[in-house]
Amino acid sequence: FDKKQNQGEEGVDCGGPCPLSCEVRNLQPIKTEFLKIIFYPDNSISLLGEVINPNKDWGLNEVPATFLIYDITGRLQNKVTIDKISVLPKEVRYVVALNLQKPTNYKIGKITLQVDYNEFKWLKIDSEKIDLSFTNTKIDNKTLSGVIINENDKPISDVEMIIRFFDENGETIGVTKSFIDYILPLSEKNVTLTLPTENFVSFQASFHYLKLK
Repeated sequence: FDKKQNQGEEGVDCGGPCPLSCEVRNLQPIKTEFLKIIFYPDNSISLLGEVINPNKDWGLNEVPATFLIYDITGRLQNKVTIDKISVLPKEVRYVVALNLQKPTNYKIGKITLQVDYNEFKWLKIDSEKIDLSFTNTKIDNKTLSGVIINENDKPISDVEMIIRFFDENGETIGVTKSFIDYILPLSEKNVTLTLPTENFVSFQASFHYLKLK
């Protein structure tokens, strides 16, 4: 790329003989935000962030997301990478890192979240939602069980369910996730998860693709 429109290109470094279309060239960048670090009594921690795709019709397929952990002096101390996530058009999706050991050799300062992608990772897709729901939930013996229902007329695969747990003030005090490899159309699947905390008053499940078809 030479930052000029030349050699038959339809725009600056896009279209025509250029391998990058002008539609992709003009997409808005992905936005990320670190939301919460959750401390547990066993000295483990979990990290929660969100990825925001402001673009219509275009998503990202199988890209890594990384939490960057800095100490109170601003020095980078650790990187925690989620190997692959996918992001649908117009989606706000959560990213979590679970069961990390609380550091003992430094105090955690700032944490950021970044998604590693380039313009060639964009994928044009039609679907903008996942028709799954988590119902018939039951809490028993430090576990949460329920039924995931596929309300779509197509099978759904390679999805993660992220559950956030809230206190009476609406603050996130726990998070967990479960992998859904495959669900047939208009069918259901039973799941049971270990509760990360018992001191919650409500919870919310969200579903996100790990791989776009």
